[in-house]
Amino acid sequence: MLALSQSGVPEGGYGEEVPKEIIEGLRKLDSSKSTWLITSEHNADVSDHPSFEDCEYLGTIPKSYLLPILRTLIERLRAGDGEINRTGT
Repeated sequence: MLALSQSGVPEGGYGEEVPKEIIEGLRKLDSSKSTWLITSEHNADVSDHPSFEDCEYLGTIPKSYLLPILRTLIERLRAGDGEINRTGT
């Protein structure tokens, strides 16, 4: 899982700015602010984990936007740049 942030990318981290058109399609995010998909911090989880029971669906980020980012993320992880938090949410 990757986080969306409207506070910017954490110091020393990295992320990709999400186009305004995508943010406009997501509920509860202010499309007038820059929004970042943080790719330097990751959480591994499964959708049947109890922490997902009270989650609200906020929308979908298009696969066409995510695929190139995920390819780069996988390359970084293979190179040892970044880590996955497996402690849950």
